[in-house]
Amino acid sequence: MTDPSIAVENILNSLNQRQNGYIGDPFGAVRRSIEPRMISYNVWKAEPLSKHKSKPLTYQLTSYNTLTKYVLKVNPAENITSWNNVKHLYHILDDFNRRTNIPVPKVKHFSSPSEADHVGSDFLILQYVEGHHFGTIQELYTKFPLTVAYALKSVMREMANVHRYHWIWLDTNRKCADLQTDSFWSNQCQTWRSNYGDGYGGQQQATSFLSSLVNGTKPSNNNTQIIHGDLDISNIIFDVNFNVAAILDWKFSGVNGDPLVDVAYFTMMFTHLPDENLRRLPLLTSSC
Repeated sequence: MTDPSIAVENILNSLNQRQNGYIGDPFGAVRRSIEPRMISYNVWKAEPLSKHKSKPLTYQLTSYNTLTKYVLKVNPAENITSWNNVKHLYHILDDFNRRTNIPVPKVKHFSSPSEADHVGSDFLILQYVEGHHFGTIQELYTKFPLTVAYALKSVMREMANVHRYHWIWLDTNRKCADLQTDSFWSNQCQTWRSNYGDGYGGQQQATSFLSSLVNGTKPSNNNTQIIHGDLDISNIIFDVNFNVAAILDWKFSGVNGDPLVDVAYFTMMFTHLPDENLRRLPLLTSSC
């Protein structure tokens, strides 16, 4: 597998080829997907979109000419699994785009086998969703204290819509058969061990305890019910009215998980709010 930085460079070189049209262009399908009209001399650049090394690797793809923006995701160079593979994201987001009104970024292009061979990696180009973005719930509370309750209820409504969705497509198309397993729970434990397992004292012991507890008590049901797996305020884009414009970062999602995982993970952050009524918000709404 090609190093991601080299793959991105190959993608940019292919997009920026000076050609007077798409005929004979090995990247013609990609350019048609992301350019509103044929621009023979359009120039694209890519910059890391996240300060931390997210997987798949994420970049902002921007046109110098039109200032059009997209999100570019490429596979890591090694240790590719179902949860850090752009193909996993493509199947999830494409299915949501075609079958539901759940707010997720629109898929603009997923690499064909020949395009992936050309640059050395599978890649995915997504809509760049504009709007309010907050790293923490405290940031939302500090900047817009009067909108916190409405914004969080909006997230919970969309979360309920996600959990109601029966992923029929997976029952008939086994290209995503890997998502039918209990890999979600294994991935969670692996992530905890990777992020916290090398900590000191209590942190390391707590990580080991949680991993053992989850492995020993994970659900045995095989219901095809999708969960997000990392539902945090930092993975939400709000529109100007503080409705959910997009739910981001589906790499930990799965269809064999318990929706209470999303509920528990999302409501943990309420404990950081200074307002007692807002801390009790999950108990005061039926949307949860």
